[in-house]
Amino acid sequence: MDKITADSSLLGNHIQVIDAAMKEVKASNQQLVENMEQVSNIVSTMTTSIGNSDDISKKMLSKYDESATNINNIENVIQDLMHELGIGGFMGVDDIHPGMKAKISLTETEDQPYSDFHGEIADVTGNTISLSFPKEPDLAGATSCKLQVTVGNVLYCWDEMTLRPAQKDEKTLYIAVITSRPQIQNRRKYPRVDMTNACTVTVKQTGDTYKARLDNISANGFALITYDNFFADSKGKDLHVEIENFPVPYASTVEGHVIRSSFNEGTYIVGCQMPEDNRYIMDYIDDLLANGENVFQ
Repeated sequence: MDKITADSSLLGNHIQVIDAAMKEVKASNQQLVENMEQVSNIVSTMTTSIGNSDDISKKMLSKYDESATNINNIENVIQDLMHELGIGGFMGVDDIHPGMKAKISLTETEDQPYSDFHGEIADVTGNTISLSFPKEPDLAGATSCKLQVTVGNVLYCWDEMTLRPAQKDEKTLYIAVITSRPQIQNRRKYPRVDMTNACTVTVKQTGDTYKARLDNISANGFALITYDNFFADSKGKDLHVEIENFPVPYASTVEGHVIRSSFNEGTYIVGCQMPEDNRYIMDYIDDLLANGENVFQ
C-alpha cells in the first residue's frame, strides 16, 4: 500500500507539472496571436504607405513629364528666335570674334582637290574678317566660296562669299568682307555615349595639365570627371584633351570650352562644348545606334 501511495503522489506531481506547462503554452499562444495581430496591422500600414508613395511617385512623374515638355517648348522657341535674330540679336558680324572656328567650301577643281578647309577667325575689323587655316587653300586671287562660322551652338552660314589671300607678318591670312546677313543653322543635339577612358587635360590659357576621365561624349561636346579643385572655377576655360584608348583614332584629341562645372561627392563633372562638330565621333555614335548600343539623347 505504501508503494501505491508513493506512486500516486508522484503521478499527481507530474500531472501538476503538465498542467502548469499547458497553461504556459496557452498563455504563449495568446501572446503569439496578439503578436501576429500586431504584425498584421504593421503590414497593413506598410501596404497603405506603399500605395500612397506609389500615388505620389506617379504625380511626381507626371509633373516631371510636364516640366520636361515645357522646357522643350521653351527651348524650341529660343531656337526659333536664334534662327531669326542670331546669337547677339542682330545676326551679323558683331557676333563673330577672334578664335571662333570657321570653315570655307570651295568648288573642287584639278588644281584644288580639297573643297573644305577648317580654320578659325584671326581678326574682325568692321565688316572685314580675317581667317587662318592650318592647311591653307591655294588661292591665286579673289575666289568665290561658302563660309560657315561656329557661333556658340549655332552656325552662321554665307552661301556666297569672296575670299582673297593677304600677307600679314610673314603669315598668310584670308580676307572676307561681310555684306549680308547669314543664314542660321542650329547645331543639332547629337546623341551621347557613356565612356570612362582616362584623359590628360591641358588648360590652353595656362599650359597646366590635369588627369581626368570621360563621362560621356557626343559630336559637339563631352563631359569629364576629375578630382582636381582647379575645376571648381573653370567655367570659360579652353581645354585640350587627349583621350587614352579612344575607339575613334582620328578623334582621340579634342578641344572644348568649359560651359559648366558641378561638384558631386568629391568629384567635379565638367561639361565642355567643342568649337565645331566632329564628324568622326558623329559617325561612330551613329554606328552604335545602328547596332542597338546604349546611347542616350
